[in-house]
Amino acid sequence: MGFGNVPGSGGGSAGVVRQRVVTTRTDTATVTSTMSTTPTNTSGTEVLSRTITPGNAANLVRLQIQISGSSNNIDDGPSNKYFLLTVLRGTTVIAVFGLQRQAYSTESDVFQLTDAPNSTEQQTYSVRLARNATSSGNFLLNQLWNATTPTPGMVSSLEAMEVSSS
Repeated sequence: MGFGNVPGSGGGSAGVVRQRVVTTRTDTATVTSTMSTTPTNTSGTEVLSRTITPGNAANLVRLQIQISGSSNNIDDGPSNKYFLLTVLRGTTVIAVFGLQRQAYSTESDVFQLTDAPNSTEQQTYSVRLARNATSSGNFLLNQLWNATTPTPGMVSSLEAMEVSSS
């Protein structure tokens, strides 16, 4: 009895995950940098980084980013604070996401994207975070707005998966 291409069996099925690597961060960081709405590869503060080496240049890399934290600016009340999350492959900006926090709130956000590096060379993906230049407050990575130490259970992560394209 034949089973054809079973995901993970080495067959050529599209969408099969070929490898998965994850970077997890549980320590805290206070992100004080600001960024315009046109980020560059040096804008913001790097908060996560991960390398992956695709086995086939035609394969895709799916990224999943989890960012946990809060804003520490309570001077202007519970108004929204805006932050920009920039995703890079090497020094190339491949995506920009916006996230928002209200003062006194702590949340986790998940972002997903698919990249086509078209290479079998090692790829470095990094995530940079900064406050939008028109907003106030700093971002407290993996930390409650009123805490001075890491908040148990808060984690930020960058997962990269090589996925067959055909």
